[in-house]
Amino acid sequence: MNKIQGILNGTSNYILSKMEVEGSSYDEVLKEAQELGYAEADPTADVGALMP
Repeated sequence: MNKIQGILNGTSNYILSKMEVEGSSYDEVLKEAQELGYAEADPTADVGALMP
């Protein structure tokens, strides 16, 4: 199996890592990232490509 890893940006890295390790949902982790100040109130510029 081939695998590619990399950091898109700090916010995306935080969200994707938490989802993978903890099995948390995107919405849960995004809210947590916003509360911790890792993501903006409007996170479109940070994680727009990840948003459902």
